[in-house]
Amino acid sequence: MHDVSQVLEHIPVEWRPSYEALIPTSEPDTEELRAALDDYMVRCRSLAESVEFFDLELAQRTYESCRALLDHLASDNAPWRAVAAAVHYFIAEDDAIGDSTLIGFDDDWQVVAATCEVLGVQRGES
Repeated sequence: MHDVSQVLEHIPVEWRPSYEALIPTSEPDTEELRAALDDYMVRCRSLAESVEFFDLELAQRTYESCRALLDHLASDNAPWRAVAAAVHYFIAEDDAIGDSTLIGFDDDWQVVAATCEVLGVQRGES
C-alpha cells in the first residue's frame, strides 16, 4: 500500500476517491488487464472518428504509459495495487472526468503519470 499512498500524494484531491475505488484487493491477472487496456484503446480510436475534440494523442500517450506499467509488473515485488489502479482509472468510463469530453483524458494522464513517476517507470511520449 506504500506505493499507492505515494501515488495519491501526487494526484489532485478531487480525483483521489475515483482512484481509491479502483485499488484492487487481490492481485489482478496481468494478461486480462492488458487485454482490457488494448480493447479500450481500440474504442478510443473509434470514438476519435466521431467525437469532436476527442484527445486521441493524450489517450495514446496514456495507453503507452499503462503498457509500460504493466511491463513493470514482471519485476520482483512489483506494486501491483498501484499499477492496476492506474490502468483501471484509464479504462474506467466513470472516473473523475468523462473521457469523451474536451479535457477527458487530463485526469487519466495525471493519475497514470503520477504512478509512473512514483514507480520510476518511463512514461509514453508519442
